[in-house]
Amino acid sequence: MKRIGRGFTLIELMIVVGIIGVLASVAMVAYQDNIRTAQSAKVNAHYRVATDYVKWHFANAHIRVSQGLAPEPAVPDTSSGWVTLLSWDTSDAPGSG
Repeated sequence: MKRIGRGFTLIELMIVVGIIGVLASVAMVAYQDNIRTAQSAKVNAHYRVATDYVKWHFANAHIRVSQGLAPEPAVPDTSSGWVTLLSWDTSDAPGSG
């Protein structure tokens, strides 16, 4: 009997499914990396906006944003200056008792 060569063998189909699986796993890893990068960029952008707002508010309102106190001589340029400005210690804040 003569065999008509139509279709694929089981081995060929298994190889194709395996290749698709490998490609899908590589694509999933790349997708997850892109999601993490996008989330990190979003957090950085929000942080930048918040920092710019605090700087703008401090420069224009002439008060300590977190405590409602008299202004410092200038907007701080260093991290330690901002820590001092936005200190969690509110014992000097109005109404703190």
